[in-house]
Amino acid sequence: MLHDLNLELKKAGITVQGGSMVDVTFTWALKLKRRTRTMRATLKAHQSKKGGVWRIGYKAHIGVDAAGGLVHGVETIA
Repeated sequence: MLHDLNLELKKAGITVQGGSMVDVTFTWALKLKRRTRTMRATLKAHQSKKGGVWRIGYKAHIGVDAAGGLVHGVETIA
């Protein structure tokens, strides 16, 4: 995917010397049989439905140095 992106940037005349990649993942905290506001408020998390099951969890934004693969930042939000 990054190879294709670099080709498109090169065609447009844009040169990238270095950078950072950011990935977002959803971390599950609970699997619910039914949605409840009090549980969501207690955990300060958001809810999402996957495969017909409601879950409560958090998003993790992970920043990685594109060249070396070193993680330089992690931020978890509701």
